[in-house]
This record gives sequence, structure tokens and C-alpha cells, in this order.
Amino acid sequence: MRHQVKGFQFNLRLPLVNKTPLMDLDELLPSSPKLECMHLGLNRAEVRLPRTAVFTSLKYLTLEFVELAAGSGHLLARLSSSMCCPSLQKLSMMYINFECAWTKELVLDAGELLELSMEAVDDMELLELTTPKLLYLKINECGDLKSLTVSAPGLKELTYSPNRGLIHGPLPCVWRLKIDLITQKGEDDNDDDDENSSNICLLKRCSSSLRCLLVHLYVPWVEERHIDLIKNNIPQLPNVTSLLVSIDVECQRHSFGDGVASLLARFKNLKYLSLKLDDSPYMGFKTDEYDSEDDEAFNFTCNHSDNWESSNIALANLREADFRGMTGTGCELRFLQFVLASATDLQSVTVSFNLYFIEEVQDSRMHYFVHTLLGDGTWTARENEDRDFDKLYKCSKFSKLYKWTPSP
Repeated sequence: MRHQVKGFQFNLRLPLVNKTPLMDLDELLPSSPKLECMHLGLNRAEVRLPRTAVFTSLKYLTLEFVELAAGSGHLLARLSSSMCCPSLQKLSMMYINFECAWTKELVLDAGELLELSMEAVDDMELLELTTPKLLYLKINECGDLKSLTVSAPGLKELTYSPNRGLIHGPLPCVWRLKIDLITQKGEDDNDDDDENSSNICLLKRCSSSLRCLLVHLYVPWVEERHIDLIKNNIPQLPNVTSLLVSIDVECQRHSFGDGVASLLARFKNLKYLSLKLDDSPYMGFKTDEYDSEDDEAFNFTCNHSDNWESSNIALANLREADFRGMTGTGCELRFLQFVLASATDLQSVTVSFNLYFIEEVQDSRMHYFVHTLLGDGTWTARENEDRDFDKLYKCSKFSKLYKWTPSP
């Protein structure tokens, strides 16, 4: 065990062992009138948090890898609220386990809190926030959460992904929202099994204030006839000007158009659009879905039906578009042409290609793709500047990027 106090900061990290005994932090964390920053990284230790300590100056608190000791759930609420930390402004909780806490509810009353982030908090079913100054809220991978009650009238940015619990309380000022949506389900699936329902309710409640929407769009495998979960359920969002969609395709990778088209039809005033296909080289992929008609590199077609042709997409206000992870197929080209057909005042278009699915010798296909996509204007090519993925998989090249600007 190692801990140190430096200035007005406190860091506590426990070594990772197979079985960590119960830790009582009453002695390790005495009251302090000067402590401003606290980081507790406890490596899944079974922990009882302080019962009586008060940290009047604490502004930044991070808790990670904490297994709450039996009957100590209320101590987490106390540590995170104004009773213990009246000056707390930023709170982060990661990998917290409520299994032995004797409660599945967390109630936070934090009058000065501006930012709250929760990730992978297990066995927490109810969360109640009384945070009148809260501006940023992130609830990520809290899969057991069934109900979130928020009293935060000034909340501006909300991430709620990939959770299904309902959110209660007014949200009049949320202008940036990140959620998950599923495009379809099988016709024989349970009618009550709609994983979009809580996020659709959230979209409806934020529709008047929302300006920027980030969507992780999941396209599941459905063998036969399917039901569109987007087209008739997502509300019109006329005030959204920026849409970023990350597309996770379980079936044919290039067959993303149907669900995306249903989503795009809900927006009429977009100025910025980003579509990003999952770029993992290890995702499912069937080469026999492609049919090369001859030896020309750009003749690379597929038999996917263009079911999106009837979608009502109108993007007359679009100024900037960004399409990432393309493979250069004919249906991708037709779909992007369809999306951009109504965009008459474009200022910039970026297209990147996944080189795991396009051999470098087929540069002519990428060249054909981009120059067919848009007419008058100038295309410039460069290597993708984001090398994080390349470093992870020790790849020399991952994607090639082309950028279009209109002619003067």
C-alpha cells in the first residue's frame, strides 16, 4: 500500500492481490480543511468509506475499483454529497461495485457539483441527483441502472450510454447528448423488447434545446424480415445542427444504409454530419458478398439492395460532412451520393477508407469513389493522422483520407 500527501492532493492506491482484506478508511482519511483533490484507486478492495470525516475544501474526487463493504452504501452517498464535501465540483466514479452494500440506491445531494462521471458502476439500480449547478453528466456502462432522477436545471451536456433505465426530471437546457440506438429487430422478436425506448423518451424531452447529437448506432444481424426501430419512433429534431454517428455493424459491414437513412430523415437543419463505420480489422466480414465484374480496380460492386431510396433525407443546410471507414463498394458510393444530393452549399467533405479491406494497389478504386461522389471541386489525399489504432495493432497504415473543397 502506498499513499502520499502533496500540497492539497491525496492519492491512495492499493496493490492488486487475489484477495484484499476489508479496509476501513476512517483512520487513513481524517478530516482536512485544506485538501482539494483526492484520488482513491483501490484495485477492487473491499472498502468501508469514512463515517465522520469532512473535507471542506475538496473540489475534485475520483473513486475507482471500489467494492463497497457490507452495509456501507450510505457512506458512498455521504462522501459524494455536501454533508462531507461542501465544495465538491468534479466527481468521477469508475468500476464501483454495490453487490454487498445492502442497498442498490445512490442518492447524491451536492450543491456545488459541476461535473459527474460514472462508468461501470455495478448493481446500482436507482440513482437520484440533487445537483442544482450540474453542467456535465456522464453515465456510461451502468447496465443495472433502472431509474435515474435528475434535479439539475442547468445541465448542458449528457452522455447516457449504453443504459436502458428511464431518466426522470426536467432537462430544459441539454444541448449536447450522447446515446445508443439499435436500428432493427426481427419480426418474431418480443414486441416489448425495445432497447431504444428510454433513449427515445430522452430525445423527445430534449428536442427543443438539443443542438448536438452523438449516436452509437448498432445494426444487429436479422436473418429475415425486420422491424425498423428508428423510422417511426425517433422524433423530428429540427434544432439539431450537428450529428455524429458511430456505426457498429453486426451483419454485412457495408449494409449500414437502411438504419442510417431512417435516422437522417429526422433532421432538416444539419450543418455538420459525421458517419464513422467500426474500423476494427477483426470484425465479421464476408468477402463473398462482393462481386468483382472485371479486372478494373474500381469495379467493386455488391448485391446489397438500396432499401433506403425511399427515405426522405433533406440536408439543404449541410456545410461539412465526414465519412470514415469506407470500403469503396458501390452501395456505399450510392448511399453517400443519396445523402449529399440535397446539400447544395457544401464547404468541406472528408472520406477515409479502411485499408484492411482495400489493398494499397487498388488506389484507383478510392480515386474513382471520391471523384464520382462529388463533381466540381478539389480532392486532396493524405494519410490518416490518427495513429492510436495503428500503434495498438502495430500497423504501418490503417486508413487513407481524402478531403474535398469546392472550386473557387
